[in-house]
Amino acid sequence: MDGAKTKQACLIRKIILLSIVLTATELLFIGIGLYSYDSVNYGMELTEDVQTTSQMIADNNAAAILNMDKRSATEILNSLAHKPYIERASIHRADGSELALYSRADYIEENYIPGVAKSISTFTESFALINHRIISKGELIGYIQIRSDLSVLKSRLKTYQAIVLLVFLTIVILSFSTIMSLYKRMLKPLNQLTDAVTHIKNKSDYSLRIADRQGKDQIGSLITGFNHMVSHIESQKGELSLRNCFNKC
Repeated sequence: MDGAKTKQACLIRKIILLSIVLTATELLFIGIGLYSYDSVNYGMELTEDVQTTSQMIADNNAAAILNMDKRSATEILNSLAHKPYIERASIHRADGSELALYSRADYIEENYIPGVAKSISTFTESFALINHRIISKGELIGYIQIRSDLSVLKSRLKTYQAIVLLVFLTIVILSFSTIMSLYKRMLKPLNQLTDAVTHIKNKSDYSLRIADRQGKDQIGSLITGFNHMVSHIESQKGELSLRNCFNKC
């Protein structure tokens, strides 16, 4: 009897563990999928935004580049301060020489990638780099380079991690509650039935009954049938004892 209960407890633990592993695996794939999709989508949004900003600056700086007006170019670049994700921006002449520079207050120059006189987007693990050409009357007169951090994307990643963790814990709790509910509804009555059979087998006590189970499921029918069977055996045993007593008399 104890061995059977131990096996059932082991089975319950295995079911809970399997449920947790399957849930964790599913949420991992979902999280990776969401993050991958959002990374690509965010990259496209960021590229479009930075390219739009670059085009606006390019349109406003064509005259400054042609006139070598560093002050005007610098003032226009400083307007990027309202976009906190932009770390660095610079305007270059067609030969690559720098005309104006803007950098965020906390920006530290590292892993600098020289600009190129063509429109191109480069993404690394920590920043995005956008180069945009400046064209005037069909002629290349320079280019603008904008470097953006990925703080927004990292913030979204943390949000996704928190959501996935919360969902995982919720599902684990629900799974545990469901399994324990099933245990109470199914395994516990079966244990009572097993204990009753063992008791009758060892002590030949047919007066034992199992409390009727509410509901008309199969386990409830099994318990009802068991009680009827034991009652019938007890009745027959009583009649047999009475006959034996009369015969002896």
